[in-house]
Amino acid sequence: SLESRMKAGLVKRAFVKAVWRRKPARGLTFHSDCGVQYASNEFRNILKHHGAIQSMSEKGDCYDNAVAESLR
Repeated sequence: SLESRMKAGLVKRAFVKAVWRRKPARGLTFHSDCGVQYASNEFRNILKHHGAIQSMSEKGDCYDNAVAESLR
């Protein structure tokens, strides 16, 4: 999903598209930064609907994603 701005609707569509393609088991952990689009009720309801567990970095902690990003 692409848009000129990253809003809740964009991340919601991207997540739903990923779930549709990959069909992960319930209990999937979704990790993100603490951006407002990920903290929105709209997005959190989508995660709950698909049985995903939300994980967020702490504010100002830019290193907690380093392990996942090093697997690319």
